[in-house]
Amino acid sequence: MKKWGFMMISMFGLVACNAPVPVEKPQPPEIVLTLPTLIESGFVRLEQNPNQFIDAQRVKKDPLNPNQVHFDVVENFEKAVYAYPEQPERYAKSLRQVYFVNCESHGLALVSATYHADFWGKGEASSTQIQHLSLAKHYMHSPHKILGQVICKGIYRN
Repeated sequence: MKKWGFMMISMFGLVACNAPVPVEKPQPPEIVLTLPTLIESGFVRLEQNPNQFIDAQRVKKDPLNPNQVHFDVVENFEKAVYAYPEQPERYAKSLRQVYFVNCESHGLALVSATYHADFWGKGEASSTQIQHLSLAKHYMHSPHKILGQVICKGIYRN
């Protein structure tokens, strides 16, 4: 019985010593970006986050449902995000998020988000996309929800 226990402990020790060491991928270097100092034409800064802007040129009513309004929020990054898996040396400088708000029920949904190679949601779009339909009805004081309500009441009410 003692020999059996000693044999099992020895075998587990050998197996543990022979296990391959996991190879870590080298992390890409952290790149600090210089944000644009001038706000590009057609963009309005959101007060809560100084790097987020609404693209006023992309605010529009849904042609199929007049109660829904689509709008884009662009976030310029302070640090590069590696979002191009096919090109590991390439990085994204901005994220474009597409929202829609239902002006009747005041529900807000994030439809999709795409990384872009240049600031202001421009340049080559990454194949890495965040696509989901996330209802944010419970975020009553979210800056995007408040923005959606302002769009509904002011610009697109008629």
